[in-house]
Amino acid sequence: MEPFLIILSLAALVAMAFFAVKARNAEAALGRANAANADLAKQMATLDEQVSALQKDVHRLSRYQCVEDAEKVAASIRVEAETMRADAAAEASRLKFESEAAASRTKADAEIWAAKHRHQAEADSAKVVLDARQEASRIVTDAQIAVEQARAEARVTTARAAVDAARMTDDALRRTK
Repeated sequence: MEPFLIILSLAALVAMAFFAVKARNAEAALGRANAANADLAKQMATLDEQVSALQKDVHRLSRYQCVEDAEKVAASIRVEAETMRADAAAEASRLKFESEAAASRTKADAEIWAAKHRHQAEADSAKVVLDARQEASRIVTDAQIAVEQARAEARVTTARAAVDAARMTDDALRRTK
């Protein structure tokens, strides 16, 4: 039964290593999502700089009597920048959610697998203990029977020896008379 428990323990170790790799992969995905967030933040900073530069251009254009056109350009740039900012935030949120979900699934799978195999190992261990107790009880019973048989044989032998001694004593007394 011990080889079975060793194999079961080794299988549990292999599964734990497998789930540890999956957890590391999920952490790597989370790292990539954080890197993507940082990259998106840089892009947003660049867009903010571009918007600022365009606003300066608009201000300059307003001096040349193109105020209306400049305001339209600035408004369209603001809308585009806000759209890009919203898209970037949504993408970052999606990546983070997916990474957290993958890490959570991996952890839950590992816990379920470990609990299942722990219960199996406990059941197998209890079976081994029960078998050992039954075998020990059988050995004790066999030993008690053997002791009783030895005692009975000793009583028979003692009784025969007493009978033989009495006969010898009786014979010796008869010879001396």
